[in-house]
Amino acid sequence: MSDLLRVEDLSVHFPVRRNPFGKPRVLKAVDHVSFSIERNTVFGLCGESGSGKTTVGKAIIGLKRRTGGTVFFDGEPLPERNSRELRKRMQIIFQDPVGSLNPQKTIRELLAEPLRIHRLAFSRDEEEERILSMLEKVGLGKEVLCRHPHEFSGGQLQRICICRSLLTEPEFLVCDESIASLDVSIQAQIINLLRSLKREFNLTVLFISHNFAVLGYLADRIGVMYLGSIVEVAPASELSSEPLHPYSKALLSVIPQPDPRLERSRKKIVLEGEMPSPIDPPEGCPFFSRCPFAEEHCRQEKPALEEVSSGHYAACFKAKELIGRKDG
Repeated sequence: MSDLLRVEDLSVHFPVRRNPFGKPRVLKAVDHVSFSIERNTVFGLCGESGSGKTTVGKAIIGLKRRTGGTVFFDGEPLPERNSRELRKRMQIIFQDPVGSLNPQKTIRELLAEPLRIHRLAFSRDEEEERILSMLEKVGLGKEVLCRHPHEFSGGQLQRICICRSLLTEPEFLVCDESIASLDVSIQAQIINLLRSLKREFNLTVLFISHNFAVLGYLADRIGVMYLGSIVEVAPASELSSEPLHPYSKALLSVIPQPDPRLERSRKKIVLEGEMPSPIDPPEGCPFFSRCPFAEEHCRQEKPALEEVSSGHYAACFKAKELIGRKDG
């Protein structure tokens, strides 16, 4: 299966206020990130808040300016600013549905807008037909069209945002923490809806989330980010059962288990300290200060993202030693 999207050495840096007595400073939100996504698959991007995963998604579709690196879509490098045709083929669903919808417009106006921008309907009747058909697929009816965003719950608004994104018939969809602001029961409904729509429309999806459990259920492959870099990439089932990077192990160890006895008996890995500043990242391994397996050379040298086993990549000097080790 060929790759629809390939990211090579992507960096997104932001200048910060200069110290009048020192050199200019740079915040490295994303630093030399590489991965690929096969057609009709879901690639999950996981990490703590501030790890850079949302910036990666926005840089791919042109909402953030890339400082370095190249993004290939369908074999062609993407320009700095995506054309109208590319914007039609690549869509995003944001975390906050309220903030992504104009409160002064009706749902009909909000849904008609992408069809008109991309000239996908040649008459008002065809426009109405396409909108109603897509609303039905996301579980809503025509009664929503004359209402405004403030009249809906968070789950309903996210369904409307999904509907709007799919009206352009995209090939690639970025879901940026699309369920984080919803109740748990509604999260499950939206996740299952996205799985169904992904199959129906043959979508390729980048699903960004801090929730490892959700990605384990939804994604085909998962990449784990820490301090602007990817530290591990593997098939979802393999990463969920045998993570090789200490950071991934820690994230997985705190996922609640449905069996109370198992939950009480298992060991959780509690990370001490805070993530280093992306303005002044450490010279060696970015996880050194919080890693329970760190050695002195980890402070001095940054490990490369290397293939440890078939399809499983980790940026850790001790990754091979951690194979089969149950720390969580």
